[in-house]
Amino acid sequence: MATLKDIADKSGLSAQSVSRILNGQTKNLRRDATARAQIVLDVARKMNYRPNAAARSIRSRRTHQVGVLLRNAPDNPLHYTSEFEFILGINQCLESANYVLSVVRMEDVPNNSAHTSRVFRENILDGMIVISGIPDATISVVKGLMAHCVFLDTNVWEETNCLRRDEVHSGRVAAQAMVDAGYRRLVWACAGYIHFSHAERFEGIRQIANKTGVQLDTISLPEWMTPIDTQTLRSVLSPDTAVITSEANNAVRIVCAASQMGLCLGKDFSIASCDQTHDIHTSMPDLSCVSYDRLAFGRLAGQMLLKMLKQPDQPCLSRRIQSEWFHGRSAPGPNPIRQECAI
Repeated sequence: MATLKDIADKSGLSAQSVSRILNGQTKNLRRDATARAQIVLDVARKMNYRPNAAARSIRSRRTHQVGVLLRNAPDNPLHYTSEFEFILGINQCLESANYVLSVVRMEDVPNNSAHTSRVFRENILDGMIVISGIPDATISVVKGLMAHCVFLDTNVWEETNCLRRDEVHSGRVAAQAMVDAGYRRLVWACAGYIHFSHAERFEGIRQIANKTGVQLDTISLPEWMTPIDTQTLRSVLSPDTAVITSEANNAVRIVCAASQMGLCLGKDFSIASCDQTHDIHTSMPDLSCVSYDRLAFGRLAGQMLLKMLKQPDQPCLSRRIQSEWFHGRSAPGPNPIRQECAI
């Protein structure tokens, strides 16, 4: 395998200059060496040179690996699969900066058990991005172990290093769209694991209901794998009522249960969601919802972490970002003469 010295001998430059060129650091090179940078790259390619990550880590004191901490646990390995959209965005950002992304599970964080993940035992990571609702005890351990952390869509909210959607605004946007469509009764439907955002979304809906004087009721749905009680749905589904769900998965569940009851979406009942994911949009493209680009949020989180790693003395201010309303056909307004199902 070719070494830096081999490439230096072949190109006629010092090993130090070759190292800088291969790492993209050409600003401080002499003019004649900079002019030969392309020659070095061509030689390295022809000699099938591959950089030694271990040696680079020793010199730079960085591993160029970043972790993404997920809530997934052995008893719930597929929890919150929409995190994959965040991960893709994070990876897009970090890959361009030559960082490798590693997935870290919540069970990998050191606790009182004998199990200790190699990720933490050997200080493999330069930084970490924490996603979703993580227990406070776990957060405290992670903060103690990782000097550089970004909290994305989590229950942690501090002045720096946090990134969230403005969830109260999301609730307000969804409720206002339903009121503008003519609905005089709103029903908030929430189920399963209670993410921190659910309470904030409901608060936004409540604010609009109080402001406009529309009726606001709530229903509690069972866990995701448990069928929805049809009696519960019959008490809330009607042409003049708009059901607003905490997340898109629950909207799909209600639509499926209602269809089994012979009810037609957009005619017999209406539904909207405070959230959306790519997979739900693919299967239900006309769902009225608050649009949320998780891929873009992942890229923003990656940018925050890169800035933190490059300028550790300059904190990254936390950001709340507002989403936009997507007007689908699942909540067209209370119109008793409508004859066709929306979806």
